[in-house]
Amino acid sequence: MKLRVALILSFALAGPSVAVACINSMRVEGDDAVKQIANAERLLAKGDIAKAERLVSPDTYQFSDKRLRKKASMVNHTAGLRRAKVAKYRIDASTRFFAEELKNKPEDPLLLSRYAEALALSEKTAAKARATLEDLAERDLMPEAQSYTVLAQLLSKAGEKAAANKAVVSCLKMTKHKAVCSLTPKVVKKQRSKRSRGVVGGFLGNSPSPKGIVSGSGSKK
Repeated sequence: MKLRVALILSFALAGPSVAVACINSMRVEGDDAVKQIANAERLLAKGDIAKAERLVSPDTYQFSDKRLRKKASMVNHTAGLRRAKVAKYRIDASTRFFAEELKNKPEDPLLLSRYAEALALSEKTAAKARATLEDLAERDLMPEAQSYTVLAQLLSKAGEKAAANKAVVSCLKMTKHKAVCSLTPKVVKKQRSKRSRGVVGGFLGNSPSPKGIVSGSGSKK
């Protein structure tokens, strides 16, 4: 015990930009934290989901700064949604997370888009997801290539091939990583995790429709 405490103190005295060893994870601070999250975002944009997720995993890293912790959670939730096979509990947790974030920034295009990405994976909320993304597209506010991918998948599933292809073209214009514009639908795994009743990503509760979210009819709530 004394040795472990001494090691932790020695890391802390080394400066704010070091990763400090904790009992089960590493605390990342300062410039190291900023760079690590930025790298995770770049990997996410390239479609390298597993690597992005590892860099912001709450089981591996703790980000001391509250603002950076929110960014890391956002990347982690998004990465979970973009896996080829998505667990139902991850969808529910991510829906809650983005809904909560939108309470503070109801018109933020990236939050709206990623909230729609979570909604798109449920039959009950797919229409709302489509309407939200179409609204962003009409206002030329799509924040990233994958926003068009989700819209294209929704349109394709509805049998609107021409509109889906148009969305794919828009996706390709925003990225050089063609794989992220795939129309291959996600597979939702029905089993629930043991963590599904606890805090996943730091948020609990229902998933209300914050201001700025568009309903299935195309009108804002």
